[in-house]
Amino acid sequence: MDIDTLCKEISIFVVRRSQKTGTDIFNKFGKLREDALSETDMINMSMNLLGGAFKLEYIEFNPTKEATRNWNGKEPVFYSKYHTLIQTLPHTTPIFLNVSDVHNKNIPYQRNKDKDANKLMVKLNIKPLETDGKYELYAKSIINHEPTQLNYWHVEFQIKDVENNLVSNTKSSWRKNVAEMALKHIICVYASVDCAEIVAIPAIYFKKNN
Repeated sequence: MDIDTLCKEISIFVVRRSQKTGTDIFNKFGKLREDALSETDMINMSMNLLGGAFKLEYIEFNPTKEATRNWNGKEPVFYSKYHTLIQTLPHTTPIFLNVSDVHNKNIPYQRNKDKDANKLMVKLNIKPLETDGKYELYAKSIINHEPTQLNYWHVEFQIKDVENNLVSNTKSSWRKNVAEMALKHIICVYASVDCAEIVAIPAIYFKKNN
């Protein structure tokens, strides 16, 4: 699905599942606590698109192993092949996000002014602001459609760095920083304990014309 175009047409929501209780996720104002998620959760964070066949109550179902493998859009999927790979979780709490609030948003982050970073600035032909020996840079958040074998409506919150490369881990200090900033400046700001009315996604976005 084309998330960019979809966002322009209707207000769409995604839901992230947590196995924590409500008070461990949201504060008294209904906003996400910073300790409800971690910076590692920000890396390709799994969520589900609402407004299609995925219903809110389905967050209790947790596919595992091969059932979570990406779907290529052509391979036939047979539920009988995967039904033993689905767990039913005893407790789940939804975390809602309006896609337009978190898609294509700038994320400020810092990178040490070292040899590799200096080469990168020359390559990109940019002169960013500097603070205490660190470059002030911007990454971008995106919501990307990543259908799996048992869930066409699966999406991911992804982060692209200043080079437009996907941030795939938090092993370096700057990658950890960009993930922390995504949590603090994007997810914690816009995540909500509830959501507005869920609008049906037009079939033209997910059904092919014969």
